[in-house]
Amino acid sequence: MKRAKRALWLVLGRLGKALRLGGVPILTYHSIDDSGSLISVPPAAFAAQMEYLHRHGFRALTLRDYVTQLPLGSLPPRQAFVLTFDDAFKNVHAVALPILRRLGFTATVFAPTDHVGGSASWAMRPGLPQLPLMTWEELAELQAAGFDIQSHACSHPFLTSLTTAEATREIVESKRTIERTLGNTTDLFCFPYGDRDAAVAGILRSSGYRGAVSLEFGLNSPGGDPFRLRRLGSAHFSSPAKFEACVWGLYAPLLRVHLGLRAALFGKRPDPRHETI
Repeated sequence: MKRAKRALWLVLGRLGKALRLGGVPILTYHSIDDSGSLISVPPAAFAAQMEYLHRHGFRALTLRDYVTQLPLGSLPPRQAFVLTFDDAFKNVHAVALPILRRLGFTATVFAPTDHVGGSASWAMRPGLPQLPLMTWEELAELQAAGFDIQSHACSHPFLTSLTTAEATREIVESKRTIERTLGNTTDLFCFPYGDRDAAVAGILRSSGYRGAVSLEFGLNSPGGDPFRLRRLGSAHFSSPAKFEACVWGLYAPLLRVHLGLRAALFGKRPDPRHETI
């Protein structure tokens, strides 16, 4: 079975590369470490993935670059991709930054402002590490290196479980804190846990945000909803062949077919918030 799956990923990757279907992959990472947790990618694997993209001519955009182009209707540069890190773990500064600098890549980091300089102490799934987060000084260093620092709310809550006033505070105060501390415009958002609804999206729009990333799996094309941008999560990058199938665009439709069949057979739809983590 493992050999068959590997062969499938290889075929999908090569076919996707040949077809050049278009669409911009937004890659999602959390922690770059060797713990083996659901949100962790080993440093060696991360380096190999980034080197693959560099070797095949991919160009890194910040999420701000990409969202700026959306309303213009213009296509991004050929083989553009966006690299995102959720939660602002300290190892992004210590491990990922040197790799990305060497390759000339940039990224967008989503920081939960109440936890900056602390640890991932919010309600996490069992077995997920409470690793240290970057300080404001480290985030400033990333910004100076060309990274974009954006909002992941204040306390990393399930926003749809809050009152309107509470959700507004999470969205507005995190924006103000980053702008005040780092001096950059904060107008992009990452929904903690992928938890969103129309009311939360409405608060974002009215608070001056221009877009947000979800945990829905797939590539992005011009004309898509800037407040529901799809991403490719690192939990699906378990082998080089699978990573290639993801970034060239053919893994996402296969995943949707798989999830649809599972729903039809077993009568239970998967939680879309967990497709990308």
